[in-house]
Amino acid sequence: MTVYTIASQLPTMDLEEKKVLLRADLNVPIINGTIKHTHRLDAIKPTIDLILKKNGTIFLTTHLGRPKNHEPELSTKQLIPWFKKQGYQISFAPTIMDAKQLGNKAKVQIILLENLRFFVGENECDKLFAQQLASLGDIFVQDAFGALHRNNASIILVPKLFDKKNRTIGLLIQQELIHLNKLIKPNHPFVLMVGGAKIVSKLFFTLQLVETWDILLPCPAIVFTLLKTLGQQTGNSLLDPKAIPLSKKLLEQATLHNKKIILPIDYLVRSQNNSLNFTGQIKNNEMGISIGKQTVIKYKEKILEAKTVFYTGLMGFLDQPNSLEPIKELFQAMAQSNAYSVVGGGDSVAAVQQLAINGIDWLSTGGGATLAYISGNPLPGLQPFLT
Repeated sequence: MTVYTIASQLPTMDLEEKKVLLRADLNVPIINGTIKHTHRLDAIKPTIDLILKKNGTIFLTTHLGRPKNHEPELSTKQLIPWFKKQGYQISFAPTIMDAKQLGNKAKVQIILLENLRFFVGENECDKLFAQQLASLGDIFVQDAFGALHRNNASIILVPKLFDKKNRTIGLLIQQELIHLNKLIKPNHPFVLMVGGAKIVSKLFFTLQLVETWDILLPCPAIVFTLLKTLGQQTGNSLLDPKAIPLSKKLLEQATLHNKKIILPIDYLVRSQNNSLNFTGQIKNNEMGISIGKQTVIKYKEKILEAKTVFYTGLMGFLDQPNSLEPIKELFQAMAQSNAYSVVGGGDSVAAVQQLAINGIDWLSTGGGATLAYISGNPLPGLQPFLT
């Protein structure tokens, strides 16, 4: 698998009175105007602070969610209060023309453009839209690690419209590559924990990495497809029948490569009356939502023996604290172990922060991009910075 070591050129670039087009991934959950988790916002601050320190003006661009009709609840305007609370001078621009006009007025630190996905040309990877967007800046900085696997105009077209000396990755992407490279070439034993609802993609990712990990600790919900493949009882638990052939292949490849897959021996389940209970066997009317107490002990032993640990795909629910007790113990074990530990995926990282876990080595801002990178799939958004 390819390991990329790309250094950001920002520290040595002359940004004095330059217009800097910064593509960030600020796709954070917002409910009723309230930002629920700020990790991606916090992660972009070093890049923003460096540009401002060098007296550059930032034209900040990002996407939010998957809009269909310019829904107000997906407008980037909702991010403005957070930036102001951090002490930044920031203005909002609903269109590219508005952004240009603001940039030509009195000194402004940051001009935040409306949700890129409100513009048809972004998702359609339209060249004219890319040119219009690129016209905002003298310098282009790509720091949207979580979107590098997307074929969007701002990801793959815009950077190519800048001379090589005028485009660079930001400080966040540089750090992501440094930390994730330690998963591509890990110290062994490497313990991989995978859960979450995107069953096909998670199984495919795990299969791609079968020669890299030593021990797989499958978590809800992907574990139920594995159990179904083995003919075991799963009750009403989430699984994907279409993923059973992939699950079977994973089991076969793990045996072929002498890898260990340690299945849960008990679970946290939700009964018909919505109560949460620990059980050794899932009944027909129950849904498994996390691992049980004995499995936590079993999994923690493997984490504490590991040299590298990666967790992705949250089990449990952020709005139901009782459902997060098992994952809290696993995160604590990761933080306490001597292993190099990484958590990836928006909900998983949000859970680490919500549970106030300190000591995990890296919280990746990527979900799909993180999995794509460490499993050897190309990231289209990195290509303009490799040549």
